[in-house]
Amino acid sequence: MMTPVIRLLSVAALGVLLSGMTTRQAQTRTFVIRVDADTVATERITRSADTVTGDLHLFQEQTNVHYTLHLRPDGSTGSAEVFNEAPNFFTGTIVFGSTSQNLGQAGVAGRVARVPTDYLPVIGTSMGLIDYLLRLHARDTATAIVIKVFNIRNQLPGRLLIKRLAHDSVLVDCEACMRPRVTEELRVGLTPDGGIDGAIRTEQHWIIARR
Repeated sequence: MMTPVIRLLSVAALGVLLSGMTTRQAQTRTFVIRVDADTVATERITRSADTVTGDLHLFQEQTNVHYTLHLRPDGSTGSAEVFNEAPNFFTGTIVFGSTSQNLGQAGVAGRVARVPTDYLPVIGTSMGLIDYLLRLHARDTATAIVIKVFNIRNQLPGRLLIKRLAHDSVLVDCEACMRPRVTEELRVGLTPDGGIDGAIRTEQHWIIARR
């Protein structure tokens, strides 16, 4: 039979254990994009074992985007739920797993789009999704890899190149991440686990910081 002291210690130990599990299962980070003194966007990302949830605030457009990625066991995206405040952008569910060549075509209800399994999600202004892609491929030993991507905000398919510059930095070139047939360049400093520590987007004079 446990004494009150032992029972108290056991409850405290269980609380510490559960707190540690929660910390490992859910990680939150924030990215801030600035041009000089102006804030372009902020984004709060929460990563759990099987989801990535992002809240993207676009100050210049005066709108917000919310998304949740549902991940497969290998870390790739099975589906994405997207909510855009701006009415001219997609709101609904995107299923990554269709053999259809009609990328981004809406379903019967107008709320479902299907893309092939080998595509991964991006949004042009989302550093959280770039961070997700970098972490997904952090252990890839190739000097350069190309990923098929699909913009879950404007439904544009494209490609993303990750080229290693040094052990702690990469060059990211993303075609159609923001505009059709336009490649955006991002130079990224990496954290020890392969995510974004800081970055610059030269053609738009963006400075990206992680908090």
